Amino acid sequence: MDVTKIASGKGMEGPALLSEVQQKQVDDLKNLSGRALDVQYLKMQIKTQADAVALYTDGAKLNNADLRSFAAQALPAVKENWEAAKKIGSKLNLSNTNNGDDLLNISQEDVKK
Repeated sequence: MDVTKIASGKGMEGPALLSEVQQKQVDDLKNLSGRALDVQYLKMQIKTQADAVALYTDGAKLNNADLRSFAAQALPAVKENWEAAKKIGSKLNLSNTNNGDDLLNISQEDVKK
């Protein structure tokens, strides 16, 4: 079942626009190119996927059967996406130290390489 159908069946609707944070991320990416763009985009992807894993893990424990089922069914794919993003980061010689907002602990000097 599609989460949009579940939400609309419960009288809920998702946001139609990007959040302020998401829009800032998109705007920041527009000013980058080359390795700097690759690194920043990958940092965002790894963090987004990690957040999604946490969200779907929590969702798989909800009382609502429809949402719980949706989250449980989607969780393996979400985890796979997260692992793939981390693997790409590894191939780009990025480390994932999970220290705060700089998920990959990448210095500005690394971005410029």
